[in-house]
Amino acid sequence: MPKKRKIIPQVLFPEDLDKIFNVILKRKCRMKYKDYSKFYKVRDIIALYFMYWAGLRPSECLNAKANYLNLDKKTFYIPAMSNKQRFEDTIYLPDFIIDKLYSYLVLRHKLFPNNDWLFPTSHGQSKLGRISRSTMSRIFRKALRDSGLLKVSYIDGQNKERHNFTLYSLRHSYGTIVYARTRDIRKTATLLRHRDGMARTTLTYIHTTQSLENKEIIKEVFPQDIFKNIKESKDETQKMRVL
Repeated sequence: MPKKRKIIPQVLFPEDLDKIFNVILKRKCRMKYKDYSKFYKVRDIIALYFMYWAGLRPSECLNAKANYLNLDKKTFYIPAMSNKQRFEDTIYLPDFIIDKLYSYLVLRHKLFPNNDWLFPTSHGQSKLGRISRSTMSRIFRKALRDSGLLKVSYIDGQNKERHNFTLYSLRHSYGTIVYARTRDIRKTATLLRHRDGMARTTLTYIHTTQSLENKEIIKEVFPQDIFKNIKESKDETQKMRVL
C-alpha cells in the first residue's frame, strides 16, 4: 500500500477571506423571494467566517444546532464524536465573532423559526434540514475560483485534480495564525483542541509558518533596490556589448 502523501497546508489570509466574501455577495440567486436570497448569502459567509476565526472543523460547524450557541456566556458547545474518539467541548468565542453571529441569528430566526440547525437549508420535503458539507464545499470552491485563489496542487492516483484549498483549510489557517502570534505550540494545540499530549498534530503549523517566513526573509536579504540595481547593471552590460 503506497504511503499517504503528506502536504503542508496552505494558508488563507484575512484579505483572501474578504475576496471570497465579496464574490459570494455578488452571486446571482434564482430564489423567488429576496429575503431568502439575502439570507443564503449571509449564511454562507457566516459559516465560512465561523470556521476560520473559531478554528472549527467543517463537521463541527455545519452539524451545529442553534442552541449550541450561548451568546450571554459567549460560548459554543461541540458534542462528542464517538466515531472519531473526540470528547465534547465548550469553547469561548471572542466578541467580534459574537457580534457577527448575533446579527445572523436575528435574520435566521425571522425566516426559519422552526428549524433547529444553525445553518439551515430549505431543500428537502420537510424544509427543516441543514446545509450539507458537499453543498458548502461546492460554494466555497466556486468562490475561490471566481476570486482567483483556487489552483490545482497535484493529480492523485485516480487522475483527479486536488486543489490547494478545501473547507478544512479554514481550520489550518486558524492554527497557523494562532502559532504565528503566540509562538507557543501548547497554546496552539489547546485552541485547536488537539488531545495529543506531545502536540504532534499541531507541529504542522510550525512548518506552515516557516514557509511563510521564507518570503519575508527573502525580502529582507534581497530588498527591491537590489533587484533594481541588478536590472540596471544588466542594461549597462547589454549597452557595452552593442558598443
